Amino acid sequence: CASSRGHSVPIINGKEQLPGQERKAKASYDGERIALDMTLAYDAVDVVTRNFLLKEDVVEIQDYFAGKTLQVTERFATRVEPQICAQGVRIGELLLQCEGDCDIQLSSQEYHPRALGDLDTTQTAYFVDFVFAEVENISTETIIIEEEPNMETVIKVNGMMCVHCKARVEKVCKAVPGTVDAVVDLQAKTVTVTGNADVAALKQAIIDADYEVVE
Repeated sequence: CASSRGHSVPIINGKEQLPGQERKAKASYDGERIALDMTLAYDAVDVVTRNFLLKEDVVEIQDYFAGKTLQVTERFATRVEPQICAQGVRIGELLLQCEGDCDIQLSSQEYHPRALGDLDTTQTAYFVDFVFAEVENISTETIIIEEEPNMETVIKVNGMMCVHCKARVEKVCKAVPGTVDAVVDLQAKTVTVTGNADVAALKQAIIDADYEVVE
């Protein structure tokens, strides 16, 4: 492969993996985890290892980097547009969480899929970057959680009269953990909540905002 861009692999000191079959990772499996030694794929780094731990509904990715003055970016590529949320980064029905002190950056790039053989056709690749501060040695842990499919919950609400009421009810619903979106219909006197938030918690949030929930 001429470049590691478009692959979910680390970027070290601003540089992607070096090309060439001779630099491919060495893989092993001990019955619990898949281990990759990716040291040869990077310049000026003493050690780069990645471990995958597979659990029910969860994948843990543990990376270790050894070397002097390392600036590490954990990059994850996807064709589904990611969204930053309170719990981490949501990609469709997956939740991506990175342990440790890091900045989250989202970006995208248009590209021509080779398999289609049509230079007039483009697709969009999205990138989630967890950017860590410059250190000497670093260990990172990323958790990928498979969530329940988002559901739509419609709640009847009395007392919403104007756009300010609409904004307030949407705001308190969005603040409930598990909410992806909340949209008020003033004419129908409803709020439609998308996500996996607890319905009782949503209703209580609306009541606490001084509106009446119609059962």
